[in-house]
Amino acid sequence: GLAGLGPKEQLLVVSCWLTLKEVGLTLGTTISVVPMETEELLTRSQLIAAGNLLLDIIFSTLHNGAIEKARLGFHKLCEKLLRCARPQVRFLPSEWLDRLLERLFDHDVPVVRRSSQLSFSILAILDAEPSNAQRILLERAVGFLLATAEAKPPPGPPTVGEAVLKDEGAVLRAQVHALNILRHIFLDTALAKEVAAFLPSAMLCALRGFGAQSWAVRNSSTLAFSVLLSRSMGGAHQRKSFAAAEFFLRYPALCPALLERLARATEALLQPVSGGRKGELHPELQPVLVLLAQLTPSTHVRSDLQHLDAFMPLIERCVSYNNAMVRAMAARALTPFVPVHAVPVFVKGLLERVSEHKPKEPGGAWRRNNELHGRLEEARMLVLNLCSKDEYWPDIIDSVTTNGGWKLLWEQLEVTLGVVCDARLPPPSRLLLLQMTGDMLWSPSGALLRAEEQKGEEEGEEGEEGEEG
Repeated sequence: GLAGLGPKEQLLVVSCWLTLKEVGLTLGTTISVVPMETEELLTRSQLIAAGNLLLDIIFSTLHNGAIEKARLGFHKLCEKLLRCARPQVRFLPSEWLDRLLERLFDHDVPVVRRSSQLSFSILAILDAEPSNAQRILLERAVGFLLATAEAKPPPGPPTVGEAVLKDEGAVLRAQVHALNILRHIFLDTALAKEVAAFLPSAMLCALRGFGAQSWAVRNSSTLAFSVLLSRSMGGAHQRKSFAAAEFFLRYPALCPALLERLARATEALLQPVSGGRKGELHPELQPVLVLLAQLTPSTHVRSDLQHLDAFMPLIERCVSYNNAMVRAMAARALTPFVPVHAVPVFVKGLLERVSEHKPKEPGGAWRRNNELHGRLEEARMLVLNLCSKDEYWPDIIDSVTTNGGWKLLWEQLEVTLGVVCDARLPPPSRLLLLQMTGDMLWSPSGALLRAEEQKGEEEGEEGEEGEEG
């Protein structure tokens, strides 16, 4: 019989986790259908024992299937208790939540699997809260996690002892747990609307983690920031394109905070180090630029965008940095802060400044090549952002035919293209000029240009017929 299914040790392990999985699910399902108005069927001590058993399964099992079923059973138990009329059992999920939050500082809770044991247990309680009432447990949990992730004394309840807070190992481990749990909370689509108010605080908390000395904290901060960035844009399945003004209107606390971090990061770039090189890369610079690069430029002329003008000089500080990836990301981050109608004039100004980098002496080399490459990267990104979308091409064609801004930009590009033949100009800069020319020559589908050509041919034929008549 069983001997033919595999080794005895393997069968024992599989049977154990299958049993734990079914026990967890069966226990939760049974309690969810049992009436709790009185203690005739289930007493308070029995409910406590059931909850502790489910938590023991979650924390003692490393198999995801068993953990998931125990989490589902624990969720059903908490859901039933939070809606129970008996006050002595209705507060049991709150007590369990306090115990779980205290366990962030325990030495026996592993950080492996992105703190899945703590995350599943806490999420089971938070998801069980009634959606038509104030989410008290969610607010308490997120507040505790944010303070812990920033290595600050968390607000009670629960209360963490001073001796624990002085233990650097416990605080560091709690930071990693808190960031991992926050990541799971913001990933939960059932809580998406409720946690939106905490998103700016969580994002700033993750940004601080990029500069931590511990690799574990930096790694957890990176994973959390990725989820928070996706959630701020509407989520992976409902991603939206937010203009810079709309985004900061939605999350007003982020605007001054990001400006402060960007100013501090770019000041670090300007500080000279040994050898006359520019300063070292600030750990918060790259994530801030990544966030800004997700935004889109404004398509309407507005008078309430003055507070966004402070971003542009800070971003432009990055264009001369010696790291090419920083220059490329800065060029993408600048795009949302140049309105669509101002792109031709802005790009024309960038191309006019190319002459500032030409050699002063015959046979000399081009000067400040990093800055030149950064400016051309900015020009190319601004042009690509518009020319890669069919909806902008009617306005571009109209501007070219009526001697508008795009016509003047074309004329300036024709003048600037002459430097491509200069072998002293670094190849990356020459490539950017050629790529920008290609972006301006062809629309994404080519349909609009073909329509314009066909229209021109038809007008020409009508003119010829009129002359023959």
